[in-house]
Amino acid sequence: MPVFGLGKLLKGKSLTTDELRRVADTRSEGWDTVVLEALSAKEPEIRAEAARLSRHLPPEKVRGPLLALLRDPTRAVVQTALDTVGVLRLQDAVPAVSGLLGSSDQTLKEDVARCLARLGGSGSSSAILDLLDVPRLPGSAERTVVDLGATTIPALMSALLDGRRWVRQNAALLLGRFGDRRAVPSLMMGLHDPDSGVRAAAVEALGTIGSPDAAMGLVGALGDGEEKVRMQAAGALGHIKDAKAVVPLIGLFTDPVRQVRDQAVRALADIGLDAAGPLIMSLQEDDPGIREYAAKALTFVAPPEAIEPLIDGLEDSEWAVRRYAAEALGKLVAKPALPFLLAAKDDPIDFVRERARQALDKIDPSGELRKTAKPMRRRIRERQESARPEGRPREPGMPGSGAMDVPEAYVAMGLGLDATRNQVRQAWKELMRTYHPDVVAHLTSSERAKAEEQAKRVNVAYDVLMRALPE
Repeated sequence: MPVFGLGKLLKGKSLTTDELRRVADTRSEGWDTVVLEALSAKEPEIRAEAARLSRHLPPEKVRGPLLALLRDPTRAVVQTALDTVGVLRLQDAVPAVSGLLGSSDQTLKEDVARCLARLGGSGSSSAILDLLDVPRLPGSAERTVVDLGATTIPALMSALLDGRRWVRQNAALLLGRFGDRRAVPSLMMGLHDPDSGVRAAAVEALGTIGSPDAAMGLVGALGDGEEKVRMQAAGALGHIKDAKAVVPLIGLFTDPVRQVRDQAVRALADIGLDAAGPLIMSLQEDDPGIREYAAKALTFVAPPEAIEPLIDGLEDSEWAVRRYAAEALGKLVAKPALPFLLAAKDDPIDFVRERARQALDKIDPSGELRKTAKPMRRRIRERQESARPEGRPREPGMPGSGAMDVPEAYVAMGLGLDATRNQVRQAWKELMRTYHPDVVAHLTSSERAKAEEQAKRVNVAYDVLMRALPE
């Protein structure tokens, strides 16, 4: 066990760390002098124990020795000295403590942060920002900054102009944690940061704060070149629930990244009925992608005034529009749609047929209404197609089964002309393991878009072959 000699005080007698602790516990005569002399002992274990015991001494007596121990070569000694400096609230120790933030030892930097949090004051708040220069902010460091309270906010706002990108990114995230609207103007500037990580952090913070003042800046972020920023901006606008964001969010329905489009749908669902009118109007757009995601969003918003447009959507040329229209009508329990859903049960796409059956079960759970109702169609999309201006190209979308014949379907599935139903089914499963959107989520935007188109083609081919082949 480590021992140290006390020189003149105890006439050369050596004490172990346990004996030093007992001397301090009993408060025997001269114990304070023993602890002070132990602060300069040769053994690091004894210096560390003396630093811990120093918190029981008057601050003016131990200030000098403790500050000296902050430069000790042994980390355990420095950590104990930091803890004691924090307990004693030695305010004039802030410069010495802050100097340790330049260490490459992240654990030590977190101990420094905790000490500064105890010391408090604007000096500590500013110094602690050096702790933010890490790619992934440790939870303990985050809690420490939050513990400093509102005094940190001005320093964090200034940190958004720091030359180090991790400092800017972590400062933005922490400002979101505080939720103080004073930070909104600074975070709005962060939306134009050259680093996409900082922009994403600023968007996340603005969404967390939830200030309507941030809406216009977040709408601008919907056009960011980084898909993560666009996704988070859409989510933030959904959290704020500002009706002015509805049309820009609908604009994301043409985004090349599926996850961005889906996030726009979720945001519109969060906004709720304020999004109903523009979504209903979007069902008439020429772009099949806009119509598809408008119908998808209406499955969440489900306003009663959408019933008639959704009935029209049951005959849309885009199969996904028909699918979501049937689903939305089911959620609305729209009895006027019953004859049109009956007609949709004969749709060439199995997804549409299944959603139509589910909707009918919700509208008419007993089946009594279906006994007397007759299937009806409107052919609304045919009229819209005939009204298209001369020379205007039709937007690409997933073809209906009528756009692919049986031989083409075999080719699309990678099968020979003698394939059985079971082989078709197995081939479809294998292809979906390659092209399904959830499987390709990690790929680049262009690769995901190609995979999504291929998945649509495979689904049509599967439907054609399953209808053509005998049971």
